[in-house]
Amino acid sequence: MGGGDSLFEKIDNGIRYAKCVIACITPQYTKSINCQREMSLSDALSKPIISLLLEQTDTWPPSAPMSMIFTGKSFIDFRRSNKNIQNDSIWKSKQFEKLLAQLKEIIPEVDTGKSKKKYFSD
Repeated sequence: MGGGDSLFEKIDNGIRYAKCVIACITPQYTKSINCQREMSLSDALSKPIISLLLEQTDTWPPSAPMSMIFTGKSFIDFRRSNKNIQNDSIWKSKQFEKLLAQLKEIIPEVDTGKSKKKYFSD
């Protein structure tokens, strides 16, 4: 992104051309005006949204403006019960497998098997 490029224009283009949007939900995320705008645009454009719950929120769906978008949607629970857990281990978990399966369902041409083997070692 160059110095004169508009961040909002880049975000807008990214969402418009996305085949799927992954929302990484934290309490801060649900309160962020820019994140609310991103989710509103994603919803308005009927983009498939996969919700990853990274940290506990007060309620599900999250309260405030995002509640309408996430109502009726489930989430994949990526919360870590142990803060000392290594970051690498979450990407080898059943939650990550569930994320890959949902991506494959939405975007059939995605080769999730090769992606995992290429970037993550067992």
